[in-house]
Amino acid sequence: MLDPVSGCGWGWAGYHYSHWFEPQHLRHLYTGLTNEYLQIGTEVGLPAFFLMLAGISAILAAPWVAKKRHDGWRWDISHKAYLSCVALAIVGCMTTYHNSPTLVTITIGMFAASCLLSGAWLNRRALLIGFVAGVLGIVALLCIPPYKQTLDVSLREGQFIELRAAGISNSNGKIPLVLVDKNVLGHVYGQSLRLLLPDKPFNGKMLVALPNAGVFRACPNGVNICVAFGASINSEACSMLPPLEHLVVVHPAMPPPERLPKAERTIVLLPMIDEAGVNAQWERFCKAHSIPCTKTAGTGLDIQSRIGGLFEDVF
Repeated sequence: MLDPVSGCGWGWAGYHYSHWFEPQHLRHLYTGLTNEYLQIGTEVGLPAFFLMLAGISAILAAPWVAKKRHDGWRWDISHKAYLSCVALAIVGCMTTYHNSPTLVTITIGMFAASCLLSGAWLNRRALLIGFVAGVLGIVALLCIPPYKQTLDVSLREGQFIELRAAGISNSNGKIPLVLVDKNVLGHVYGQSLRLLLPDKPFNGKMLVALPNAGVFRACPNGVNICVAFGASINSEACSMLPPLEHLVVVHPAMPPPERLPKAERTIVLLPMIDEAGVNAQWERFCKAHSIPCTKTAGTGLDIQSRIGGLFEDVF
């Protein structure tokens, strides 16, 4: 899990899996996971996952540990509420809400109604069973071996993903920041960046600003290199950058901004085939500001197929 306590954010589970954990040969962009319970736990965190398991278990246990049973219409309503909870619990194991707020609201409302009508919230034995089941569920989840891959992935401040290859330490605290343009890197841009991780200037670690999370409020500490793909060099995020050692602009898709972020060394990589029609403007801009400018083979989108080794002639 990217953040066991508070989760990765509502609706982000499938997104993060597609970019940072999915096998490289698939390149599918998923909207959710295949299990509603695990998706809620991943997105909202283990505390919410515990409450959900405890509540469901308490409802399922309530009719079996009740000291007395209701008669007449009260028993009929309680029985139907129990059956609806059983159906929801089974369906939740095989489906996902796919980031649908309406479906989530309906599901939570039906569980709450089942808890109220079945009397589980008044049954101490049922609540105790629910608590034990929730604890056992959390323990079982934590005992599952993590997915084996060659890099460590963590979520920082809800707006950045930190990638770090196995065995790479954080001794100097410096890390390159990547600004993403999905039109250049593709809709599953995370898989392209994972291929770039071993290359210079990253050398096994990078910090990726999530484009779907909006403009970050402050640049994280330790950023000394920025690699901006496509139109991201024209974004508001560039104004948040501190003075850099290196700034690398890769296949810009818009005319040059009035000024670039301050850096000791700036490099501009232009595509050989100028699909965006801005190469000439960037060449004049680089010449006027004495910035090294070079061209890479292929079109702007061709960067997806030759992402590995892209900077081998630069650093």
